[in-house]
Amino acid sequence: MKDSFPYARHPSACIYCGHCVAVCPEDALQHIGEKKGEFILKTPDSNNPVDFFATRRSIRRYTSQPIASDILQQLISIAETAPSGHNARKRQYHIVKTQYAIEKLEKITANHYRRLLNISPLILGFLSVVSPRKAKKMAKTFQGLKRLVAAADKGHNPFYRGVPCVIFLTAPKKQYTGKDDCLAAQQILMLRAHQLGLGTCSIGFALRAHKALEKYLNIPKNRQIYAVTIVGYPKYHYKKAIYRPVEKCIF
Repeated sequence: MKDSFPYARHPSACIYCGHCVAVCPEDALQHIGEKKGEFILKTPDSNNPVDFFATRRSIRRYTSQPIASDILQQLISIAETAPSGHNARKRQYHIVKTQYAIEKLEKITANHYRRLLNISPLILGFLSVVSPRKAKKMAKTFQGLKRLVAAADKGHNPFYRGVPCVIFLTAPKKQYTGKDDCLAAQQILMLRAHQLGLGTCSIGFALRAHKALEKYLNIPKNRQIYAVTIVGYPKYHYKKAIYRPVEKCIF
């Protein structure tokens, strides 16, 4: 808040997710994306099955309430109904739910990006010569990473958000459909979690640090992390759902 009004701390980082307007219980905010037709806000109807999908959000604020083991087992069981190439079903689920271990995951991931930032001047210097446009885009990415690493140094848990549970999905490296199989299971897991009143978020930043994370989690060398999901009870609840227009639909 600033002068009794909300303001965006990093407006250039806005990705038009609509979180700010969807979560406000008083309809006090407006988003330029809604004015431009990027999305439509709507109060969800519990009797409308379509609204169930529209209300699933990437949650980044959680309570400290732990998730019972039987609920986690239920999530894994339903995730395994996902398709698998050639019915191989070689996915594995690695569940981390101790505070110490999750804090360790946070440090490992932050250190990966810290090392990347240390060599970023060399990367940007090279790109500025061969591809100035790409260098400009990469510089913006590095600025975002600097904020994340700084937040990690302050103990704000920017990568795993202080959740009570992190689920890693792995598959054999040589399995041709391994990544697709894990992503399919992740989506079903997240929808079932939403149905149970849990919040989830896919952590793409963790995938870039997968080698260090695999070592810490003692994942066999012939397997790779292809999907990472944080799971917990949402701290806040969203008043509205967001519907996005389909720009292209070709038959």
